[in-house]
Amino acid sequence: MIYEELEKEMLQLLNNGDWDLAQKLLFEEREKGNPDALAIFGEIIYEGALGYEKDILKAKEIFEQLFQSGNARGTYMLGRFYDYGNELFAEDQIKAQYYYETAAKKGDRDAVYMLATRYGEGKFVDTSPEKAFELYAKGADMGNPGCMENLAVLYEFGEGTKQDIKTAIYWYRRTLEYEPDNDFCMWRLACCLTNIFNYTSYAPSLKDIEEAYELTCKAIDLGNTEAYFILAWFYEEGNIVPRDYDMAQKYMKLGADNGCELAIENLGRYKRDIFGHYYV
Repeated sequence: MIYEELEKEMLQLLNNGDWDLAQKLLFEEREKGNPDALAIFGEIIYEGALGYEKDILKAKEIFEQLFQSGNARGTYMLGRFYDYGNELFAEDQIKAQYYYETAAKKGDRDAVYMLATRYGEGKFVDTSPEKAFELYAKGADMGNPGCMENLAVLYEFGEGTKQDIKTAIYWYRRTLEYEPDNDFCMWRLACCLTNIFNYTSYAPSLKDIEEAYELTCKAIDLGNTEAYFILAWFYEEGNIVPRDYDMAQKYMKLGADNGCELAIENLGRYKRDIFGHYYV
């Protein structure tokens, strides 16, 4: 059982409250000599989780052992070890970069994500949107939801690659398959599907607009206050809900009151007529 499969099965057991079964599964996989099971055990004692006492030195010993044997996950964990540092060992970004790069070459998708983020943000390396795009694309193909989400953003805004709204939509949808409550992806996907920012390369269909409305409402229910900006747009356009500028102003103000910059910029467009109703 590879790392991703074992992690998924253990998380399902833990989410169901089956702690004993999760521990039994991990123990059995370790007894079989599964190096990825040992990596998960190292992560557990590094965090002091599942009833185990926190043991940073033992965890580091495990990760180094796995690195020497060529295990991708243990190598990645050494990268995190030095990336963030801890109470026993100082942060060392040169070592972190080395272990992330090594783990990525060995196929650890989380290491690919960490490298992509570094190049995208210029964190301890020179900023390179093109390198970030290349790595996010690699990680997305490997099934990393964080890479999928960021790849969608790069396609939406044309950073590190040519703007491609259809491909952005594809990757936002793929992310939501893995993370169905990702309200950021809902909000951005709704932006793309409505073509609210007048992307020249995309013409939305009625089905797109209907999907965007559902996503907008769900994102708001999950606490995404930026999505009020799109909900206001729906009431301005009147294509899914009846046109109602009073409702549009209400939701635009809610977005503005919650710090949405787009809502703040657009709130001033609303004017009142002599009857006290809003119009644009």
